[in-house]
Amino acid sequence: MEGQPRIRRKYLVNKQFQLGYTGIILVVQCLVALTVGLTVSWFYLFVMDRRMVSDHNTAFFWHLWITILVVTVFLIIWSIRYTHTIAGFAHKLSIVLREASEGKIPDNPVQFRKKDPF
Repeated sequence: MEGQPRIRRKYLVNKQFQLGYTGIILVVQCLVALTVGLTVSWFYLFVMDRRMVSDHNTAFFWHLWITILVVTVFLIIWSIRYTHTIAGFAHKLSIVLREASEGKIPDNPVQFRKKDPF
């Protein structure tokens, strides 16, 4: 592997789009977490009629918070990587079009990544 250039990626190409998309995903995830928390509380108060052991109740909410944090970190990483494929394509296309408008038309076909959604 020696001698091969290492490709450095800049994952935040279009910050407004990528962070906006990530924010929407996080808001939806927080609403789902809130719904799950309210449902569990309702189930505990009205269905179980407070018959659960209090130690298990505390441990459950700690596990719930840890799960929410892990899912949040996973969603942030996933959404930035996913939006990178969209924003990267748009960024490269804007560079090619800007150069073409200046008269610098590329000799070879423009190469895009194979796994881009477009």
